[in-house]
Amino acid sequence: MITPKQFSSHLICPAGSPILSDGRLRQELTLYNVSADSMPSLLAELADLTGKSLTPDSPVSTLSGGQKVLLMCLLALHSPTRYILFIDLWHNLDACNRDRIKTLLQSYGNDRQIAFQDTPHVDPRG
Repeated sequence: MITPKQFSSHLICPAGSPILSDGRLRQELTLYNVSADSMPSLLAELADLTGKSLTPDSPVSTLSGGQKVLLMCLLALHSPTRYILFIDLWHNLDACNRDRIKTLLQSYGNDRQIAFQDTPHVDPRG
């Protein structure tokens, strides 16, 4: 059985559904347990990466799909968790955003265990 302490040290990030809430950025910050001290740097990095300046009260619906994946990565990397599993991370990004994510992972990933899982994609047309 996983204890609450163990549960909070693991994070699963499915890029196919990068946003957990349907409201404001503040909800995502809370869900990822991002500290108030980390919030300014996270928002500045998000603005640098996406060109969009958001506040905690901004609706996440203003972000494109790739921008939401970038946000998910930033939230995970600014969270206190030590173990992160990214699922289908590379499937949902264009080449430019893939490079941005790789840079983020190099910057923040040193003190964490980060794993990647790719699920096979089946063409629905057969």
